[in-house]
Amino acid sequence: MVELGDEERGVGILEDLIAEGTYDEDAVATLVDVYSREGRTADMLLVLLRSAELAEGGDRVARLTRAAELCVDELGDTERALSIYENAIGRERGHGLEERYVSLARRT
Repeated sequence: MVELGDEERGVGILEDLIAEGTYDEDAVATLVDVYSREGRTADMLLVLLRSAELAEGGDRVARLTRAAELCVDELGDTERALSIYENAIGRERGHGLEERYVSLARRT
């Protein structure tokens, strides 16, 4: 069984890895899961955005898409979601990003 202090220390280590620019899929997934369970939406968004900077290709797109969806669904921040899509489109063509952007822009 994991003690509360152990989980907090583990989360701190994972946060440090990402802050230092180390991209580790397991670390990202664990942090997103912990933050989701704890309702730490803003922290989850930061991890997704930071890890997207470190990822490439499909992984980057998946992180940015999830971040944009989080902005809309959890934070009610459509403008930020559109900005995330705009930046993503500038870096990655295809992957359905343009369609997601247009669809979201039409809803506003």
